Order: sequence, then C-alpha cells, then structure tokens
Amino acid sequence: MTDRQLVVLASLTLLTGVAAGAFGAHGLKRIITPDLLSVWQTAVLYQLVHGLGMLAIAALGARFGSPLLSLAAAFMFAGVVIF
Repeated sequence: MTDRQLVVLASLTLLTGVAAGAFGAHGLKRIITPDLLSVWQTAVLYQLVHGLGMLAIAALGARFGSPLLSLAAAFMFAGVVIF
C-alpha cells in the first residue's frame, strides 16, 4: 500500500468515525440505553484513534519507507473492520 493510499484510507476511517459519532450523539441518544451509548462512543473513539495512527504511519512511511510500517497500517485497518 502506498503512502497516498494509506492517507486516503485513514481519511475515510476518520470520516466514518466522525459520522458515527454524530449519529450516536444525535440519532441514537433517544433510542438506546446509556450503557449501549457508552459502548458506541468507545467504538467511535477506537476508530478515530486508529485513523490518526494510520495517518502517523503514512507520515513515517514517507520518511523511512519501511515495509513493516505498511504491515502495521494493514493491521490497524483490519482492527477497525473487525471491531
């Protein structure tokens, strides 16, 4: 995965994280219990942190070019998809 592709993937991850957070704050607040809303907020937080981590890996990849960084980014995105 190139650094440019990783930036796009990280940006989409952050975009969906923000959208999911807004949906939880405005759409789910009246529908689900506070306990489930807390679980939703935790999931959104994890997604946003992973998106920022992927952006950091893209920045490091541009500087160092290690194949392990691409592997780390792939694992981070897999974590977002699985979670």
